[in-house]
Amino acid sequence: MVFEATGVYSQGLERFLQNEQYPYSRINPLQAKLQMATGSMRRHKTDISDAHELAKSHFKTERNKTYVHEEYFEQMRALGRYYDDLEHESRQYANRLHAFLQLSFPLLEDVFSRSSLHFLQIVQHYPHPDLIKGLSLEEIQSRVKETSLKNISLQ
Repeated sequence: MVFEATGVYSQGLERFLQNEQYPYSRINPLQAKLQMATGSMRRHKTDISDAHELAKSHFKTERNKTYVHEEYFEQMRALGRYYDDLEHESRQYANRLHAFLQLSFPLLEDVFSRSSLHFLQIVQHYPHPDLIKGLSLEEIQSRVKETSLKNISLQ
């Protein structure tokens, strides 16, 4: 059996082949394209014609059987991808927050570090500098102290 690795679309087939213990060769799309290019030129690219050309190339090309990793390693790889996705989303949200704050409250980052908990808590309570204008220094200090999870002084 030979098939092109097409993400979630080929995972069902691969799982079936593993469960039934059939040997198979999973090749990446670039390899498949290069191997099929040596065959006849086709005018219309379709999934059916691609599968047919890939099957024909299997008789001409020497391929190794795809190594099947233990389930533990597959789970770890999936969790690693999930972590990378979450980290990417977190960076996107942080960049969006930074862009919006540059428009509404640009000097806040001069007072608090973007990575500090105080920064996010102050942004929640005062998303715009106009909300601070009428407050006294003591009111601002007490509000910052209230929002802090730590025991900090009014200084």
